[in-house]
Amino acid sequence: MSNATFAKSVDAFRSAESKGVSAFGTLCLFAAEHRADMLTSKPESKPEALAAALKNALTTEENTYKGEKKLTEMPTAYRSAKSVILSAVLYDVALLDDEGKPVGKSALEKAVKDAKPDSGKSELAKFQSTMATAASIFAKVDTLHDIQQCKELVRQLADMVLKAEAERLPKAA
Repeated sequence: MSNATFAKSVDAFRSAESKGVSAFGTLCLFAAEHRADMLTSKPESKPEALAAALKNALTTEENTYKGEKKLTEMPTAYRSAKSVILSAVLYDVALLDDEGKPVGKSALEKAVKDAKPDSGKSELAKFQSTMATAASIFAKVDTLHDIQQCKELVRQLADMVLKAEAERLPKAA
């Protein structure tokens, strides 16, 4: 894929069309082509090596693009798409469907999630991690209204957990 095609893809992310399939699809095609080229030259390449090579190729393209457009950073939508695509390559998830068309971003995100090995964390550890994240966010809440909304959400969550736990207990005779 040429520099012009890469630039066209990023231009689409920068425009109002960034919500469309064209920007993500073009970037998917770029990544799929790069992965195929790598596998042709080094068929024994592992997904980690392919992801690293793709990241390097994208960084090179980004630097060229930023220089030409006088940008300091890439568009947020592009960075998000790049992250999803790199994860897909890392976990050896197909970027193209059976017809050779790019897989949509949401479908690709789901496939990556399904392909990731279990982190090994217990459900309790995951819950504790989530609560720690919530506590750090809560510390940044700065209006009484927002604090009241957070309090209500925590109360609803606690009620939901207690209800689910009660349903798991054996029924009294």
